[in-house]
Amino acid sequence: MATRKVVEPEFVLATEPPTPGQNRFALGVVIVLFSVFAVAVAIGRTVPAALIPVRVYGFVPVLAALLFWNDFITATLLFGLFSIVRSHALLLIANAYLFTGIMAVLFALTFPGEFSPSGLLGAGLQTSAWIYNFWHYGFPVAVIGYVILLSVGTKTRHATLFAIGWSVAIVIGLVSALTWLATAGAEFLPPLFQDPVHPTPLARFVTSPNTGICLLALGLLYWCRRSVLDLWLVVVLCAWVSELVQ
Repeated sequence: MATRKVVEPEFVLATEPPTPGQNRFALGVVIVLFSVFAVAVAIGRTVPAALIPVRVYGFVPVLAALLFWNDFITATLLFGLFSIVRSHALLLIANAYLFTGIMAVLFALTFPGEFSPSGLLGAGLQTSAWIYNFWHYGFPVAVIGYVILLSVGTKTRHATLFAIGWSVAIVIGLVSALTWLATAGAEFLPPLFQDPVHPTPLARFVTSPNTGICLLALGLLYWCRRSVLDLWLVVVLCAWVSELVQ
């Protein structure tokens, strides 16, 4: 007697819609996130000692290392999902995580006073500030592109390894160009700091739109969300916003 093979349905984060329980859990994470943010802001505005700047040496490199490994692992998993779904949107968001991980490391390397008085890689006074801005503009812009590609629904016709290889090469090229611009090409950028502590008046005009772009990305993704992956990207953007508005 012939036996019939039972095909189990695949659960793919990029295509499976979230369950009500997953929606509630994500909402709980966001509530905790913004509650912690509100408490931190309240302490910062009411406790005089919180306004005293304290330099904790080693904090930036440790934080950057944690962010890098988190983003690298996430990018690797998303590349794996791309090899299954073959969606250009997934390829973009995977490379967005790769970009943020590399930029976190570059921010630590160029941060003044950690590895050298002015930072490594030929960093100057403005380098780490511009690296930070490139880093934090990059992810929400990529999410906006992700939403657009998701709505179009395009998929690659090439081999997935070929597409991944070329996309990674493009990210590395972009990171290299931005690093050069923030170091050797810093003269082409407006100054964001007068000295290591005090920002220039122009700094606010450079950094403030970042929050608006992040909120735009959050709104578009929330409106167009379809999958478990989209749901947790919404949570990630909420964390991104809570960092930017501090």
